Amino acid sequence: MTDALTLRPGVHLVAGGPLGISHPLDCHAYLVETGAGPYLIDTGVDPDAAAVRANIEGLGVALTDLRGILLTHAHADHAGGARALAAASGAPVWGDAAEVRLLRDGSDAALGLTAAKHNGTYPEDYAYPHFDGGRPLPPDWRAGGGDRWLSAIPTPGHSPGATCYLLDAPGYRALFSGDTLFHGGLISLLNVEGSDPADYRRSLPALGGLAVDGLFPGHYLFAVRHGQQHVDLALERMKKSVFPNVAVPR
Repeated sequence: MTDALTLRPGVHLVAGGPLGISHPLDCHAYLVETGAGPYLIDTGVDPDAAAVRANIEGLGVALTDLRGILLTHAHADHAGGARALAAASGAPVWGDAAEVRLLRDGSDAALGLTAAKHNGTYPEDYAYPHFDGGRPLPPDWRAGGGDRWLSAIPTPGHSPGATCYLLDAPGYRALFSGDTLFHGGLISLLNVEGSDPADYRRSLPALGGLAVDGLFPGHYLFAVRHGQQHVDLALERMKKSVFPNVAVPR
């Protein structure tokens, strides 16, 4: 029995707080099957990752089968479970070098937690579960095999080392965009340390021309078809003087 949702063959939603399938503050986290085995994209906030672990195992996937844990960025709702999941699975935790540093020893201010606690999103006594075993993604990182591959696309802006992941599968291409880009052509530029509009302007064009079918962001709605339309809408809006911004729950 699992509360995980299979969105496409080989793409499973294993965390989603607002959907009631894991901790209430969890982002959307995805289990993605490749030709070399499954990868987990983001972990949710729960330092025990209890629901995420149960949802993965409920799909018939042993935690020790995980080939890697991929972080879109190190904010608590996306990386709080990294330490527990790495310990339970033995899988390496990968992320941009800047996010690996935040995961290891980032301050509350650098992680956006100071503002999030001020918002009331997190309780004042919330302690970020730092993890010092993260590995920086090498340039042109790619993993998988056969006809199912994952690759990384650096997209700093929401955070210093924000990263999207692209799945290439037979007849289907999907973008896992974290908090970089959302359904409806929206982005998430925060009023916190490390969230930079200049980075957004420079990095977002890398998502143009990908012809993605699926768009699977870290929050809100996802699209199993016509995902590139949402990407292209964001790129068009970025040409204007006001950011197409959305505040994500953090």
